[in-house]
Amino acid sequence: MKKILKYLGIVILIILGTFVALFSLLVFWAIIVPKNQSAENGSVSLNIEYNGDGKMPEKPDPIYVDTMEEALTINPDYYFGDDTYANKVNNVIKVFENDNYATMFYISVKNLKAEAFVAAKFKVRTVNKKKAICIS
Repeated sequence: MKKILKYLGIVILIILGTFVALFSLLVFWAIIVPKNQSAENGSVSLNIEYNGDGKMPEKPDPIYVDTMEEALTINPDYYFGDDTYANKVNNVIKVFENDNYATMFYISVKNLKAEAFVAAKFKVRTVNKKKAICIS
C-alpha cells in the first residue's frame, strides 16, 4: 500500500508541476508577446501638435484651361503641398466625366522609390462651345 501511495504522490507532483509550468508560460506569454507584436506591426504612437492660427489657406480663383493635365499644373503648391511632383501625369488609370465634373485617377512617378496614386476632381464647363476644365 505504501508503494502505491508513493507512486500516486509522484504522479500527482508531476501533474501539479506541469500545471505550474504551463501557468508560468501563459503569464510570460501574456506579458512579453504583446510588446513584441506592436514592434513587429510597425505601429507608432503619434503626438501631433498644431501651433497655427486655425485659418485655412485662401483657395485660388479657378482658371479654366483646355486639358486636365494643364489644370493640374496651375498652382500645384496649394493643391499638392510638398508633393508637387503629383501634378505630373505618368499613367492615367480612369477618367469619369459628367456635365459638371470630371474625376481622373492617375499615377505620378517622382523617382524609382517614390510615386503617387492620385484622384483629382475637376470642374467642367462649356465656354464658346468648347470644354473648359479647372481643378476643384
